[in-house]
Amino acid sequence: MFIPYWDFSHANNSIPVWVKNFKPKGIQAIAPAGLPPGHPGHGKEGHTYQVQVTRWPGTNPAVPYSPSAGLVGRVLRETDYTRFTRGLEWAPGLVRPASAAEIDRTGMLISRLGQAAKEFTPLVESLRAGAVNEQLQFPVLRALYHLESTLAVPSILPGADRGTMKQLLGTVTKFFQTGPHTDVHTWVAGHHPLKPAVRGTAVYFHETVADPLFVMLHAEVDRIWATWQMKNSGRPDLRGADATFKPWEGGRTWTLPELLDYQSLSYRYDRMYMS
Repeated sequence: MFIPYWDFSHANNSIPVWVKNFKPKGIQAIAPAGLPPGHPGHGKEGHTYQVQVTRWPGTNPAVPYSPSAGLVGRVLRETDYTRFTRGLEWAPGLVRPASAAEIDRTGMLISRLGQAAKEFTPLVESLRAGAVNEQLQFPVLRALYHLESTLAVPSILPGADRGTMKQLLGTVTKFFQTGPHTDVHTWVAGHHPLKPAVRGTAVYFHETVADPLFVMLHAEVDRIWATWQMKNSGRPDLRGADATFKPWEGGRTWTLPELLDYQSLSYRYDRMYMS
Protein backbone atom coordinates (compact mmCIF):
# COMPACT_ATOMS: atom_id res chain seq x y z
CA MET A 1 0.00 0.00 0.00
CA PHE A 2 1.34 3.45 -0.93
CA ILE A 3 0.42 6.68 0.85
CA PRO A 4 2.14 9.76 -0.61
CA TYR A 5 3.61 12.11 1.95
CA TRP A 6 4.80 15.67 1.50
CA ASP A 7 8.19 16.41 3.06
CA PHE A 8 7.19 20.05 3.54
CA SER A 9 10.13 21.08 5.75
CA HIS A 10 12.63 20.25 2.98
CA ALA A 11 10.52 21.64 0.13
CA ASN A 12 11.96 25.19 0.01
CA ASN A 13 8.59 26.91 0.43
CA SER A 14 6.94 25.07 -2.42
CA ILE A 15 4.32 22.40 -2.91
CA PRO A 16 4.90 19.31 -5.09
CA VAL A 17 4.79 20.18 -8.78
CA TRP A 18 2.42 17.34 -9.67
CA VAL A 19 -0.20 18.47 -7.16
CA LYS A 20 -0.21 22.21 -7.96
CA ASN A 21 -3.03 21.86 -10.49
CA PHE A 22 -4.60 18.81 -8.87
CA LYS A 23 -7.74 20.36 -7.39
CA PRO A 24 -10.67 17.93 -7.32
CA LYS A 25 -14.13 19.20 -8.23
CA GLY A 26 -17.63 18.02 -7.43
CA ILE A 27 -17.08 17.87 -3.66
CA GLN A 28 -19.80 19.29 -1.43
CA ALA A 29 -19.69 20.59 2.13
CA ILE A 30 -22.16 22.08 4.59
CA ALA A 31 -21.45 25.76 5.16
CA PRO A 32 -20.79 26.81 8.76
CA ALA A 33 -21.49 30.29 10.08
CA GLY A 34 -18.97 33.06 9.56
CA LEU A 35 -17.61 32.35 6.09
CA PRO A 36 -16.45 35.66 4.56
CA PRO A 37 -18.02 37.38 1.54
CA GLY A 38 -16.50 35.95 -1.62
CA HIS A 39 -16.22 32.44 -0.22
CA PRO A 40 -18.48 30.00 -2.17
CA GLY A 41 -20.19 28.99 1.09
CA HIS A 42 -20.92 32.54 2.24
CA GLY A 43 -24.60 33.10 3.01
CA LYS A 44 -25.38 29.36 2.81
CA GLU A 45 -25.09 28.49 6.49
CA GLY A 46 -26.45 24.99 7.16
CA HIS A 47 -26.76 24.23 3.44
CA THR A 48 -24.50 22.40 1.03
CA TYR A 49 -22.29 24.13 -1.52
CA GLN A 50 -19.63 23.16 -4.03
CA VAL A 51 -16.13 23.28 -2.56
CA GLN A 52 -13.55 25.09 -4.67
CA VAL A 53 -10.06 23.85 -3.79
CA THR A 54 -7.83 26.92 -3.56
CA ARG A 55 -4.28 27.64 -2.39
CA TRP A 56 -2.15 30.80 -2.26
CA PRO A 57 1.03 29.62 -0.50
CA GLY A 58 3.06 32.22 1.35
CA THR A 59 0.57 35.08 1.08
CA ASN A 60 -0.44 35.05 4.75
CA PRO A 61 1.74 37.69 6.49
CA ALA A 62 1.62 35.74 9.78
CA VAL A 63 3.17 32.62 8.18
CA PRO A 64 5.04 33.69 5.03
CA TYR A 65 7.26 30.58 4.96
CA SER A 66 6.65 26.86 5.32
CA PRO A 67 8.00 25.20 8.50
CA SER A 68 11.72 24.52 8.58
CA ALA A 69 13.50 21.23 9.17
CA GLY A 70 15.01 22.87 12.22
CA LEU A 71 11.57 23.37 13.78
CA VAL A 72 10.57 19.76 13.09
CA GLY A 73 13.91 18.61 14.48
CA ARG A 74 13.35 20.52 17.72
CA VAL A 75 9.94 18.91 18.11
CA LEU A 76 11.41 15.46 17.47
CA ARG A 77 13.99 16.01 20.21
CA GLU A 78 11.22 16.20 22.81
CA THR A 79 11.37 12.89 24.70
CA ASP A 80 8.12 13.44 26.61
CA TYR A 81 5.05 12.22 24.69
CA THR A 82 2.81 15.16 25.63
CA ARG A 83 5.40 17.80 24.78
CA PHE A 84 6.13 16.06 21.47
CA THR A 85 2.49 15.86 20.38
CA ARG A 86 1.77 19.41 21.52
CA GLY A 87 4.91 20.48 19.72
CA LEU A 88 3.52 19.29 16.40
CA GLU A 89 0.63 21.71 16.89
CA TRP A 90 1.88 24.62 18.98
CA ALA A 91 5.57 23.86 19.60
CA PRO A 92 7.09 23.59 23.09
CA GLY A 93 7.02 26.93 24.84
CA LEU A 94 4.21 28.40 22.76
CA VAL A 95 4.43 31.70 24.61
CA ARG A 96 8.01 32.67 25.24
CA PRO A 97 9.20 35.03 27.99
CA ALA A 98 9.02 38.66 26.91
CA SER A 99 11.15 41.61 27.91
CA ALA A 100 9.59 44.63 29.59
CA ALA A 101 10.34 46.66 26.46
CA GLU A 102 8.48 44.19 24.23
CA ILE A 103 5.49 44.18 26.57
CA ASP A 104 5.39 47.98 26.75
CA ARG A 105 5.67 48.25 22.97
CA THR A 106 2.75 45.86 22.50
CA GLY A 107 0.67 47.73 25.06
CA MET A 108 1.42 51.03 23.32
CA LEU A 109 0.36 49.68 19.93
CA ILE A 110 -2.84 48.25 21.37
CA SER A 111 -3.72 51.56 23.02
CA ARG A 112 -3.40 53.30 19.64
CA LEU A 113 -5.83 50.84 18.08
CA GLY A 114 -8.52 51.18 20.74
CA GLN A 115 -11.20 48.51 20.46
CA ALA A 116 -9.86 47.03 17.24
CA ALA A 117 -7.45 44.71 19.06
CA LYS A 118 -9.06 44.47 22.51
CA GLU A 119 -8.57 40.70 22.54
CA PHE A 120 -4.85 41.31 23.05
CA THR A 121 -5.30 43.12 26.35
CA PRO A 122 -5.33 39.87 28.40
CA LEU A 123 -2.06 38.89 26.73
CA VAL A 124 -0.33 42.09 27.79
CA GLU A 125 -1.69 41.82 31.34
CA SER A 126 -0.61 38.17 31.61
CA LEU A 127 2.86 38.91 30.27
CA ARG A 128 3.31 41.76 32.75
CA ALA A 129 2.19 39.47 35.58
CA GLY A 130 4.58 36.75 34.47
CA ALA A 131 1.70 34.35 33.81
CA VAL A 132 3.11 32.96 30.59
CA ASN A 133 1.43 29.62 29.86
CA GLU A 134 -0.41 27.62 27.25
CA GLN A 135 -3.80 28.82 28.49
CA LEU A 136 -3.18 31.94 26.42
CA GLN A 137 -2.85 30.09 23.15
CA PHE A 138 -6.45 29.92 21.95
CA PRO A 139 -7.65 33.46 22.81
CA VAL A 140 -4.48 35.00 21.46
CA LEU A 141 -4.41 32.88 18.30
CA ARG A 142 -8.03 33.89 17.68
CA ALA A 143 -7.01 37.53 18.12
CA LEU A 144 -4.11 37.07 15.70
CA TYR A 145 -6.50 35.50 13.19
CA HIS A 146 -8.86 38.49 13.33
CA LEU A 147 -6.01 40.99 13.24
CA GLU A 148 -4.35 39.35 10.27
CA SER A 149 -7.72 39.08 8.45
CA THR A 150 -8.33 42.79 9.00
CA LEU A 151 -4.90 43.62 7.61
CA ALA A 152 -5.74 41.67 4.48
CA VAL A 153 -8.63 44.00 3.62
CA PRO A 154 -7.26 47.45 2.71
CA SER A 155 -10.66 49.19 2.82
CA ILE A 156 -11.25 48.49 6.51
CA LEU A 157 -8.56 50.73 8.01
CA PRO A 158 -6.94 54.02 7.01
CA GLY A 159 -3.25 53.92 6.18
CA ALA A 160 -2.00 55.00 9.61
CA ASP A 161 -4.04 52.36 11.40
CA ARG A 162 -2.94 49.68 8.92
CA GLY A 163 0.66 50.57 9.67
CA THR A 164 0.00 50.22 13.39
CA MET A 165 -1.80 46.91 12.83
CA LYS A 166 1.18 45.57 10.88
CA GLN A 167 3.48 46.61 13.71
CA LEU A 168 1.24 44.92 16.23
CA LEU A 169 1.02 41.72 14.18
CA GLY A 170 4.81 41.58 13.88
CA THR A 171 5.37 42.39 17.56
CA VAL A 172 2.83 39.93 18.95
CA THR A 173 3.73 37.02 16.70
CA LYS A 174 7.27 37.17 18.09
CA PHE A 175 5.82 35.95 21.40
CA PHE A 176 4.70 32.72 19.76
CA GLN A 177 6.08 29.66 18.06
CA THR A 178 3.39 27.54 16.47
CA GLY A 179 4.08 23.96 15.42
CA PRO A 180 4.85 22.57 11.96
CA HIS A 181 1.41 20.99 11.42
CA THR A 182 -0.42 24.22 12.23
CA ASP A 183 1.98 26.33 10.20
CA VAL A 184 1.60 24.24 7.04
CA HIS A 185 -2.17 24.69 6.99
CA THR A 186 -1.80 28.46 7.36
CA TRP A 187 1.09 28.79 4.90
CA VAL A 188 -0.53 26.71 2.14
CA ALA A 189 -3.90 28.42 2.40
CA GLY A 190 -2.75 32.03 2.18
CA HIS A 191 -5.23 34.66 0.95
CA HIS A 192 -7.21 35.16 -2.24
CA PRO A 193 -5.34 37.90 -4.17
CA LEU A 194 -8.52 39.81 -5.05
CA LYS A 195 -10.71 38.83 -2.06
CA PRO A 196 -8.21 38.94 0.81
CA ALA A 197 -10.76 38.02 3.48
CA VAL A 198 -11.05 34.62 1.76
CA ARG A 199 -8.45 32.04 2.68
CA GLY A 200 -7.42 28.84 0.97
CA THR A 201 -9.12 25.50 1.51
CA ALA A 202 -6.49 24.23 3.97
CA VAL A 203 -7.67 26.44 6.86
CA TYR A 204 -11.41 25.79 6.64
CA PHE A 205 -11.94 22.76 8.88
CA HIS A 206 -15.16 21.66 7.18
CA GLU A 207 -13.63 21.52 3.68
CA THR A 208 -9.88 20.99 4.07
CA VAL A 209 -10.13 17.25 3.26
CA ALA A 210 -11.13 18.19 -0.30
CA ASP A 211 -7.53 19.20 -0.97
CA PRO A 212 -5.15 16.29 -1.77
CA LEU A 213 -2.47 18.18 0.15
CA PHE A 214 -4.48 17.44 3.31
CA VAL A 215 -3.74 13.73 2.97
CA MET A 216 -0.11 14.33 2.03
CA LEU A 217 0.44 16.73 4.94
CA HIS A 218 -1.04 14.33 7.48
CA ALA A 219 0.91 11.41 6.05
CA GLU A 220 4.04 13.47 6.73
CA VAL A 221 2.88 14.20 10.29
CA ASP A 222 2.39 10.43 10.69
CA ARG A 223 5.91 9.83 9.33
CA ILE A 224 7.28 12.28 11.90
CA TRP A 225 5.31 10.45 14.59
CA ALA A 226 6.70 7.07 13.39
CA THR A 227 10.22 8.50 13.55
CA TRP A 228 9.63 9.66 17.13
CA GLN A 229 8.28 6.20 18.09
CA MET A 230 11.48 4.52 16.92
CA LYS A 231 13.46 6.40 19.57
CA ASN A 232 10.93 6.90 22.38
CA SER A 233 8.43 4.81 24.33
CA GLY A 234 5.98 7.47 25.57
CA ARG A 235 2.27 7.05 24.99
CA PRO A 236 -0.96 8.92 25.82
CA ASP A 237 -2.44 8.29 29.26
CA LEU A 238 -5.90 7.19 28.10
CA ARG A 239 -8.28 4.62 29.57
CA GLY A 240 -11.69 3.10 28.87
CA ALA A 241 -13.69 4.65 26.06
CA ASP A 242 -11.05 7.37 25.68
CA ALA A 243 -8.58 4.68 24.58
CA THR A 244 -10.66 3.67 21.53
CA PHE A 245 -11.28 5.33 18.18
CA LYS A 246 -14.21 4.81 15.82
CA PRO A 247 -13.87 7.11 12.81
CA TRP A 248 -17.39 6.69 11.43
CA GLU A 249 -20.71 5.05 12.30
CA GLY A 250 -20.63 1.40 11.37
CA GLY A 251 -16.85 1.42 10.97
CA ARG A 252 -14.29 -0.54 12.92
CA THR A 253 -13.33 0.48 16.45
CA TRP A 254 -9.58 0.81 16.90
CA THR A 255 -7.87 0.34 20.24
CA LEU A 256 -5.03 2.52 21.52
CA PRO A 257 -2.38 -0.23 21.16
CA GLU A 258 -3.44 -0.76 17.55
CA LEU A 259 -3.20 2.93 16.76
CA LEU A 260 0.19 3.26 18.43
CA ASP A 261 1.72 0.30 16.57
CA TYR A 262 2.14 1.81 13.13
CA GLN A 263 4.20 -1.21 12.04
CA SER A 264 1.09 -3.41 12.28
CA LEU A 265 -0.66 -1.37 9.59
CA SER A 266 -0.59 -2.14 5.88
CA TYR A 267 1.90 0.50 4.82
CA ARG A 268 5.56 1.39 5.28
CA TYR A 269 7.55 4.56 4.79
CA ASP A 270 10.49 4.38 2.43
CA ARG A 271 12.53 6.27 5.03
CA MET A 272 12.07 7.92 8.39
CA TYR A 273 12.19 11.70 8.83
CA MET A 274 15.65 13.27 8.70
CA SER A 275 16.02 16.86 9.92
